[in-house]
Amino acid sequence: MAINKIPLMAGAVAEKWAKESLVPKPTAFGTVFRYSGALGCTRRAAYDWFEAEYTEKPTPGRVVQAGVGTIFGEAQANAQIEKFGGRAEVPSQLNEFLSGSADWFGWLDEYEGFVVYENKLKSSFAFNMAVGVQRNFGKAKRIEPKGAPIEALVQAGMNALGIELTYALLPVNHIIVGVVTTEVLSVGMAESIDADDYEIFCVEETFTREEFEPLVKSEIDRLAIAYDVITMGNLPPRWVADTSLVEAHGVFDGFHNKEIEPEGSNWQCGYCPYRSLCVQDGSGYVRITESALIRRKTETEE
Repeated sequence: MAINKIPLMAGAVAEKWAKESLVPKPTAFGTVFRYSGALGCTRRAAYDWFEAEYTEKPTPGRVVQAGVGTIFGEAQANAQIEKFGGRAEVPSQLNEFLSGSADWFGWLDEYEGFVVYENKLKSSFAFNMAVGVQRNFGKAKRIEPKGAPIEALVQAGMNALGIELTYALLPVNHIIVGVVTTEVLSVGMAESIDADDYEIFCVEETFTREEFEPLVKSEIDRLAIAYDVITMGNLPPRWVADTSLVEAHGVFDGFHNKEIEPEGSNWQCGYCPYRSLCVQDGSGYVRITESALIRRKTETEE
């Protein structure tokens, strides 16, 4: 038996996805920011907007989960349309700098109104935190569930308000965020914590307008500051929303910017395709003319 150090066949789809991800997808309406970047780094969004070339090339391993998530999300939306009607990938625009698309949107009798559904495929660790399960050496125990990620809540809320505005519809007063995993709890683990058939792979939360609207409006205000910086020909600082207070204590006093360090241990920089460029450009505000970015070539230029 010989294990191929570099897979000849098994890595083919990951290699394909990595090649396809070399250029960021455009926003739904050509805006600077996208709903899916809610609470994220404004510097990264600016690099996208100024068409910077990636300095960190996507590796096959890193794109696998994103690719699987896309496939699962499409299958989920198709099943939801078959069961409930509605539409998938519904685009909308909230203002001049922010747009996106809803995973699913439609009318649900259970809520007597329009609903936005946001699907998030997560690793076992993130899913465990959401559903409230701790896995350890083949055993499981219950812990306090953290529920849906706050950025997914804000993203879904942006879709709800954006769809209202774009299509002049009745109010969208409910959003549902589903967190799913393909790393399903084993039979033994599920039995040890008396988990039901759904708990082992999915959990969902419903949020009312009173819950999601203040968060969305606060994030819009945060992004508006960065938008002004970008339209004046600058890269903004490496700002992300500080969610520590609301996540730890459930206390929300608005999303405030905090600057992150690309050479630190935060996960956002770890996945950023511009990390080396960002380190070179330095912290704080940077004139775009003084940035080390190289503009990526378009298909017609290649």
